[in-house]
Amino acid sequence: KTWGPGGDTTQTTFTDDFLLIRRTVVEYPIGTFRPSGAFDAVHFQVGLPDAAQQVIPALAPTGHPLRPQSEGLWLGRDTGFVALKLVLTRDTFSSTAPDTLLFHQPDFTTVQLQQTGVFTHESGYDFKINLTTDFREMFRNVDLSSGDISAWKTRIVANLPQVFRVTQ
Repeated sequence: KTWGPGGDTTQTTFTDDFLLIRRTVVEYPIGTFRPSGAFDAVHFQVGLPDAAQQVIPALAPTGHPLRPQSEGLWLGRDTGFVALKLVLTRDTFSSTAPDTLLFHQPDFTTVQLQQTGVFTHESGYDFKINLTTDFREMFRNVDLSSGDISAWKTRIVANLPQVFRVTQ
């Protein structure tokens, strides 16, 4: 269910292709893929479309990424979901408080990403791909010594197209 105009709720159907990515290595099933053959690119989106920002998290199916998470990625009806959360500790001293960067609307909507390569799918089998995050690329040209979180966020969003690598 989603929030409708005037605060009422409406039943909305989405394709189940949402994924919450964490740093730990795990397998996540998403969506469906029916055609067989060789493909030369994979397209995906980081962030949530506007319609999904209206989902009522407590009413999402159990285990779904849009359900409330321990990371606190739902910021309320006015702000919606966090698309990317980074917790940075800029110093090795244990007393250094981490900086938490929350990327959400309006400073982050969605980023369309495309990875070219050869991807093969055989009918009747799962289409498995590996998504790798290059944190060095994510933080390229980000001056963490400045303390300017707004500048960090702008640079990180600009870097996102080079951050993810998809292989099979």
